[in-house]
This record gives sequence, C-alpha cells and structure tokens, in this order.
Amino acid sequence: MPLDLYNDCMKIEKCINYLLTQAQIKVNQRFRENLSACRVTPAQYFMLYYLWEEDGLSPTQLANLSGLDTSTVTGLLSRLEEKKFITRKNSKDDRRAVNVYLTKPGSALRKSIDIIIQKSNSDVLSGFTEKEKAVMEDFLLRILETTN
Repeated sequence: MPLDLYNDCMKIEKCINYLLTQAQIKVNQRFRENLSACRVTPAQYFMLYYLWEEDGLSPTQLANLSGLDTSTVTGLLSRLEEKKFITRKNSKDDRRAVNVYLTKPGSALRKSIDIIIQKSNSDVLSGFTEKEKAVMEDFLLRILETTN
C-alpha cells in the first residue's frame, strides 16, 4: 500500500466510527433542543415511543427494544416517573416483575412529540433528496445488520 494512501486511511476524518459519532452528536443536539419544549430528552422519547406502541412493557423489554442497557433504562424511567409521564406497577402475574404504564400526561405528549420528531427529521435531512434519504437509510440499516 502506498504511504500516502495508508496515511489518508488513518486520518480520523475517514474513520466510519468518527463520522457516525460526529453526525449523531449533531442530530442528538437538534432533537434535544426541539424535545425540550416537552421536557423530554431523545432517550426518554424512545421509552415513550415504545410505550405508545405497547403500554405495559417491562424495563427489560424496553431495554431490548431500544438497545440500551437495563441500568440506563431504569434511570430514564425514574426521570419520566418524576415528570409524571409514566408509572411503574408490579405485575399481576409475578409480584417480582414490574411493568411500565403511561399516565394521561404521558399519553397526551404523543401528538406534540410526533410533530417535533417529524420536524426534526425534516430539518436534519433537508440537504438530501428523497433518493439520497432512502440510500442513507439503507446504508445505516445495513451497518446495523452487519455489526450484530
């Protein structure tokens, strides 16, 4: 391998991890700013989203769905519970198990947050054509599939 090509490949700006991380930082900042109007962080939004789809999930199920570890999910749920967006109840089938339920205020957030997420996605992807958006989504999904 010629030395110049090797040096170019070793530059951090060419490293996929660096590029994805930097992009994620920027996207997360945008979503964080936009979601702050609802007093929710992007990670808390994940928990709410999965509960909007299926109320009564366990913390373990939420961790599996979101790809976060259970200790992180526990912290997110504690903060959502402090805000009165969710409640945790012992399972009727197994008193040792806990299920997470939306409260009325937590359920009511969906419409506002859906609008914020749609706008945030639109803002972040505004520099791309529809075809480029589809290609990027395909590439990201392929990275997820090939790194499992």
